[in-house]
Amino acid sequence: TEADQRVALEEVSKEVEALKKSQSKLKGVEIEMMGQVDAFEKQLNDCERKRQHWDAEIDKLHAAEDEDDEYDASDDEAEDEEEEEEPVKEKEATAEGDDEEMEDAEGGDENGTTDEEPKKARAKEQPASSLPRLPLASLEQYREEEVKNVIGVLENEKATLAKNANMGAIAEYRKKEADYLSRVTELDAVTEERNTARKAHEELRRLRLEKFMDGFGQITLKLKEMYQMITLGGDAELELVDSLDPFSEGIVFSVRPPKKSWKNIANLSGGEKTLSSLALVFALHHFKPTPLYVMDEIDA
Repeated sequence: TEADQRVALEEVSKEVEALKKSQSKLKGVEIEMMGQVDAFEKQLNDCERKRQHWDAEIDKLHAAEDEDDEYDASDDEAEDEEEEEEPVKEKEATAEGDDEEMEDAEGGDENGTTDEEPKKARAKEQPASSLPRLPLASLEQYREEEVKNVIGVLENEKATLAKNANMGAIAEYRKKEADYLSRVTELDAVTEERNTARKAHEELRRLRLEKFMDGFGQITLKLKEMYQMITLGGDAELELVDSLDPFSEGIVFSVRPPKKSWKNIANLSGGEKTLSSLALVFALHHFKPTPLYVMDEIDA
């Protein structure tokens, strides 16, 4: 029946509302979890960029240390060569010094010279290191211990993030997503059933309206004919109060007795009401005849 269908539709509507609420909750949980995952990914990316930066700085420091070692080694080689050359020069200088002493012994008192001047000349003749040394000013802002401490701090932060990250959030999200999809499937099935029931309900309403309007038209024509026949010249009319929804407001029964104006049936006299009622009864009998009528006190 129509009442049962309405009850079923109300139950289906309640289930649909409950499913919509659960769907909105699941959507909120999904958005929150996706936000957490994005935040963790951003933190991991930041840590990775910091690690790469400090790795590059460490490589630069190692390269600078290697260059210092190369320069130190080259300086050591130059010093060794100088040390090897010094004995030879000393021997030559000794030989020259002996000759000069001999000459000085002969005429030293006359010139008044000493042996300090040849020593100064030999010191000037010694070649300086030709390899430039790397300035340490550029390396003073970086210290190995500080860089190692910064790397340790970043590693600890990375470990803390990895420890505090909820690694089961993805699995929980997958579970919630599967539950959500199953609920959505149920919602689609219930919605399909509701739509089917609604279509059936609308079809029944349409058939009821069509049959009612068909019978109403036949009864109205027969009422007019029967009233004119009974009253010998009168007229009667059935009108819908609301033509769009005839079942909500009802019907108006208007009558025009012979040589009188149109009146509502409630404003007629007793005899006029009786004749109008008889005409309506006969019109209804014509639309849906019955094998037997029993009338008692018709004028009442």
